[in-house]
Amino acid sequence: MSISPIMSAISPMVMSYAPSDTKEVQDAEHKQIMQSLEAMGITPSGNKETDKTLLNTVQANIAQTLNFYGIGATGVAETDFILLKAVMNAVENQQEESDNSSSQYIPFVDVMNVINITPTGDIEEDYDETITELDYRISTAADDEEAAYYEDLKAQVEEQYTDYAYSQSRNDLFIGAGQISSVNRFMII
Repeated sequence: MSISPIMSAISPMVMSYAPSDTKEVQDAEHKQIMQSLEAMGITPSGNKETDKTLLNTVQANIAQTLNFYGIGATGVAETDFILLKAVMNAVENQQEESDNSSSQYIPFVDVMNVINITPTGDIEEDYDETITELDYRISTAADDEEAAYYEDLKAQVEEQYTDYAYSQSRNDLFIGAGQISSVNRFMII
């Protein structure tokens, strides 16, 4: 196997321009700091004080994020980083399960039961079917009292649906913002 002329010309240059962080670190503390940073996927600078500050910042951000999710930090950077990854995976999986759930909470299920509609678990479909049935019952009511009863049920369904949709959008916004904020605080390092 022969080395190409280009490689033979580049090899001495590569060796002579090796980064300064490849030199052997004499300080055991700095060596541990560098190993901790590398374990978390962060390239150390090679400067002990800079690396120490970076590690402390990373540990503080991880501890703050873990605390946000109700988990206490251990104080060991690598362990806390593994915990953080597990928490973020769990949060992501929980969000996916919530998004993929075929059965949603139906706030007006009592009204559906009153008019003999079986909930499907899809709030949009159940809302449309309930409103359609109530409109039909209002238009075919035997008297004003019966029409008023179904109109009251319709108003109740509309109010519950609107309140639920509003609270869900607020919750989704809060959860999403919290997750993004946590990740951003961690990644700003």
